[in-house]
Amino acid sequence: MLVVHPLAREEMARAIDYYAAISEELATQIADEIDALLEEVESAPLRWSYYEPLIHHQRWRRRIAAGFPYLLIYEVAADHIRIVAFPHVAMQPGYWADR
Repeated sequence: MLVVHPLAREEMARAIDYYAAISEELATQIADEIDALLEEVESAPLRWSYYEPLIHHQRWRRRIAAGFPYLLIYEVAADHIRIVAFPHVAMQPGYWADR
């Protein structure tokens, strides 16, 4: 089961809005990519590696968005997968640590 942190959901919406201001086609593409990322992480959460800038935590994993400069940051718990953040790659790593 996926649990998406409200701030991660907001980050996804902001990314879609950003691309919608450029082109509806791009907005659709990033929305589709977000859906695909969520499905992939839910189906195989251990497939992707720990987030290397913060690997000493060995808590967060990351899945890189295809075609867009974003990451899906998540952690795997016993009974769910928690989506923690959807940062642009230029964002400071770990800003989501208190989530």
